[in-house]
Amino acid sequence: MSGTYESAQQAAQGASLPVTVVDGKNNSMGLGWQVIAAARVREAGGDLNAMWRQRSRSVKELVYFVTLDTIEYLARVDASAMPPSSSNR
Repeated sequence: MSGTYESAQQAAQGASLPVTVVDGKNNSMGLGWQVIAAARVREAGGDLNAMWRQRSRSVKELVYFVTLDTIEYLARVDASAMPPSSSNR
């Protein structure tokens, strides 16, 4: 995604209005939640700095749940390459 970020930076430099390029460290709805968090702050009367702080907090608070239809491919993964889980302790 760094190519996308760099392209956005270049486009921002040529914009006729102020543009802030943000690397949201996510894609899809992970980035969407950051935008929603910032928009809620703005709707409540917050300024750009307050929006930025809330966006940054939301990145740290994002939790992902992953579900699998099958464990067929998971069984092929080398268990020693996996990080320790709470069930292994």
